[in-house]
Amino acid sequence: MDSGDWSWQKAALQDRIHDVANNWILPSVLYRPDVFQDGDHWCCLYGNDLMHGVVAFGKTPAEAVSNFDYYAWHGKSVPEKKP
Repeated sequence: MDSGDWSWQKAALQDRIHDVANNWILPSVLYRPDVFQDGDHWCCLYGNDLMHGVVAFGKTPAEAVSNFDYYAWHGKSVPEKKP
């Protein structure tokens, strides 16, 4: 690689900027739902209650937020994990 060739760094930086920008448009970032422990699971809730809000659960806070972003916000059920 030529010492004056910085194109690979430009491409890597553009990829990283794209990744960061994609995170800023996630529903959990835009709408800031409440995340709290509910029994042995974590709940991510946007709205006043479980019946009328958008809600997702997970074994960890990160899993609950991920399920909220990729499934619950779009009205989809979280697929069951195979053992």
